[in-house]
Amino acid sequence: MRYVLPSTLSLIAWLGLASPSRSEEPSRPSESRPAGATTPMPRPGGSDPAPLALAYQAAPPKQRSARRATAPAAEPAAESVAEQITRLQRAIEDDEKRLAHLKGEIDDPKGEYAQAEATFDRVDKALTVARAELKGLPPGDAAKRKEAEAKVERLIKARELTKQRFDLAIEARRTSVELAANLGQKIARDRQALARLEGRPAPDAAPTRPSDAAAPSPEPAPAAPGGPAPASGGGTKPAPAAPASPAIPGLPAPPSTTGHDGAAKAEAPAASSSPATPAGPRSRPVSKELEQAEKDAQTKVEAEKEAEAAARSITERQESLERDIALEQKMLATARKRSENATEIHAALTARFRERSLAGAPRDELDPLLAKVQDSEKKLKEASDEVQESTTRLEELHAAQASLQADRIETLRKAEAARAEVKIAEAEVRRLENPFSLHNVLAWLIEHGPKILVILLAMAVAQVLSRFFTERVIRLLAHSGARGSSVEREARARTLVGVFHNAVSVAVVVGGGMMLLQESGIPIAPLLGGAAVFGLAVAFGAQNLIRDYFYGFVILLENQYKLNDVVQIGALSGQVEKITLRMTVLRDLEGRVHFVPNGQVTAVTNSTHGWSRALFEIGVAYKENVDRVMEVLASLARDLREDPLYAPMILEDATMLGVDTLGESSVVIKFFIKTRPLQQWSVKRELLRRIKNRFDELGIEIPFPHRTLYHRAEDGMPLRFADPTPARPVILQASNGHS
Repeated sequence: MRYVLPSTLSLIAWLGLASPSRSEEPSRPSESRPAGATTPMPRPGGSDPAPLALAYQAAPPKQRSARRATAPAAEPAAESVAEQITRLQRAIEDDEKRLAHLKGEIDDPKGEYAQAEATFDRVDKALTVARAELKGLPPGDAAKRKEAEAKVERLIKARELTKQRFDLAIEARRTSVELAANLGQKIARDRQALARLEGRPAPDAAPTRPSDAAAPSPEPAPAAPGGPAPASGGGTKPAPAAPASPAIPGLPAPPSTTGHDGAAKAEAPAASSSPATPAGPRSRPVSKELEQAEKDAQTKVEAEKEAEAAARSITERQESLERDIALEQKMLATARKRSENATEIHAALTARFRERSLAGAPRDELDPLLAKVQDSEKKLKEASDEVQESTTRLEELHAAQASLQADRIETLRKAEAARAEVKIAEAEVRRLENPFSLHNVLAWLIEHGPKILVILLAMAVAQVLSRFFTERVIRLLAHSGARGSSVEREARARTLVGVFHNAVSVAVVVGGGMMLLQESGIPIAPLLGGAAVFGLAVAFGAQNLIRDYFYGFVILLENQYKLNDVVQIGALSGQVEKITLRMTVLRDLEGRVHFVPNGQVTAVTNSTHGWSRALFEIGVAYKENVDRVMEVLASLARDLREDPLYAPMILEDATMLGVDTLGESSVVIKFFIKTRPLQQWSVKRELLRRIKNRFDELGIEIPFPHRTLYHRAEDGMPLRFADPTPARPVILQASNGHS
């Protein structure tokens, strides 16, 4: 007996009327869908049993119509601070409610995700059992096999629909987690912007992580063999950030500084925004004009920083809002897919209920089917409502984006204006600080010019006074000394005058130069430090130079030689022309000048130190009487000392040493005369001239080197020559001194 409830009959009648063929379906008005929306998939069989979905989509709520009417049609004007505070407070309140709703959906154990998972698992298991039953039927039972095959086919379609539902639930869960995290960051940035507008310290952005918003998504049930598996519910991938809205053409867009925790981290200000006031102390007083210009520049720099911070904050909020829009579009696309899936499930269940009802199925079978149909109607209504809510939220986000874009444009305009004012102020500061500008040059000359002139004049006077007093003091000390003659003391005084004058000149130039640098505004402390380092490097790398100076000081201190002394240093000899702390200058008889570093002066032979001697070695023939010759030499020496011209040069009478050598050709008589320094050569030359002339007058022979040779035969007998005259010795002159 067929039993049909009145509600069932009315539902069947309604379904019969609501299932026209696709060719008779009236055309639907086109709806504007946001980006990411998909078109419903066509149902198999050419029919569309989804009148409820069409009814729900055709009747938008009043709230949606009202908000569409209030949506800005053109770019809004700039809001006041009070309007911005009110708008931010409302946005924070709405976002907090939305975040709480998302967390509730994510954490709901009986939500759509859990129901879709359970339904898919149940249908998948039923399909596995039905396939096993079909496989176990005997081949001869055609009726049961046909019924089992129909059941398997019906379960395959049901599994595909439930799999799609589970995939959509997984995607919706992922998007909800991302949206919750982005909402947490957006709320934090809005709170910072609100605090900045209210003049309070900006709170730290507290990030909302997906792990805090929802528990990890469970893995979907494994798919049965032979059917496609649902999408994996694994790790959540963040939604790609939408591109930032372009700024005003010609203005640099502030960089995105959103970190992992969602807090805005502003970079250091650009070089153009650096404070105009110098960090270190100035070497000269600041003029009033420069001080005022620096204050103005500092004020404008602070204003520029505030404008740039506001621009960065709005840019970050806009980026967060664009990510929110992208995620909301993704949610809308998922909601539409779920609505289509719910429509297909409802159509399938309705068709199954109609089929079983017309076939006269018992009440025990129709009641569960009717419950499923009613549940699918409920799911369809929920999916349609979710589409409407997501569409409404998307429109609200677009309206907020338009308002935020207007704020961003205004903020960037203010930041650019502040940046231009800072550049003007810094240019004025640089003009006033430029030391080569006419104003600063005149001011510097007025302030430092007289002092520099005084320093230069003092240096010149010090040079003159040092030359005057140094020479007189040294001469006074030299003449009052107990050692040496007046000529020697005078020579030593000239030597010391040159050395000390050089030292005083160096001291005056160095000291005056440091004073000039200090007065010119150049700090000398770094220069002194650099000089110390340079001196240390010179001490290690120029040891020979230091040794030369040290040896020169010792030579002057010990008075080893002085100017005009005739000395021999190593293989070089000559008269001392100049002595410095580093070197000694010698000039020999040929006029050649030798520069000898004092460090190489290891041994000095001074021929004019204190007094000198004219040494004579006079050779006479062996036939001469040496006593007579020595008396003649002594007489000539006495005559020379009595000569008014040479008397001042000779200190003592000649000292006769006597016969010194009996040479091969002559008898050498040696004597010397003590003279003043540098006069021994004059005395010697004059006395030698007089000796030659006197010996010629007295017939005293000054022999040249010669040797007597006697020619003998091999037997030792003298050779006989044809000449009967006696043999005479042959005198041979040798150029080397031997014959």
